[in-house]
Amino acid sequence: MKPNYRNVKLACMALISSMAIFHLNNAVGQLAPNPDFLSGAKSYTFKSDESTSLRLHVFRSPNPSASLQPAIVFFYGGGWRQGRITHFLPHAEYLRNRGMVSILADYRVLNRHGTDARIALSDAKSAIRWIRENAAVLGIDPSQIIASGGSAGGHLAAATSVVRGFDSPKENLDVSSKPNALALFNPALDLPSRAEARRSVLGDFALEISPLQQLSDTSVPTLIQHGIDDRTVPFSDAQSYCQKLKLLGGECTLFGYEEADHGFFNKGVEDNRWFPITLERLDKFLVQLGYIDRLE
Repeated sequence: MKPNYRNVKLACMALISSMAIFHLNNAVGQLAPNPDFLSGAKSYTFKSDESTSLRLHVFRSPNPSASLQPAIVFFYGGGWRQGRITHFLPHAEYLRNRGMVSILADYRVLNRHGTDARIALSDAKSAIRWIRENAAVLGIDPSQIIASGGSAGGHLAAATSVVRGFDSPKENLDVSSKPNALALFNPALDLPSRAEARRSVLGDFALEISPLQQLSDTSVPTLIQHGIDDRTVPFSDAQSYCQKLKLLGGECTLFGYEEADHGFFNKGVEDNRWFPITLERLDKFLVQLGYIDRLE
């Protein structure tokens, strides 16, 4: 029987209120700290020091299975300078209802913590390592962890897969911080090309943490959704990344969207034509991986 994705569209309509929360949080201000708790989620501190406490917000399925479930961890965008943890709240709520454990991850950014992209990458790796190390408690299959994100968050997700180093030394490095798959939205993948314009967060180390340049044959199945008319992160970056990954023997699926600019996939509330389309394609990617069942 062919999958019926009409339910995806219905679910998107039900998530309009969540998208309204996302935009309200953006309006509150990017300098405000991210919340310690989110409604419907269980929150955990995964990394802390004298001045900072970073949290994961874990959304479990309303119909939990006795078996371990796949997980997806989302990293919000904001140019490594700012950003709100609710960026992917609509996606998290949708996928929890599809039988996954959905996780929103915080990380340090310039405007709140005075940090650069290297620290953000270290935090992203810490998040995935903590999730895998605590998989049994969370009800997660440690071999089915997907990293996802948009823009700078897409960079962090991809970098956890392909960039070596930048691990926190106090952690158990025997536990891998590499995800098992990637689902990226307008990700920043070629950092040297824009390092000068973003020197405050990329310094002179852009090459070291750039997914395109660090990509090897050890990468994982990857889905990229990108606006063809993106004026912040060129669509050609995604094309170059996918092409290189395929040449190395990897799996990469790229969808380009005409007339779509940066952040197209969840801008707006009721009038966003891209949100249901991109969510449907994410759903199908997860089905292909065997992480969730097909919709009938």
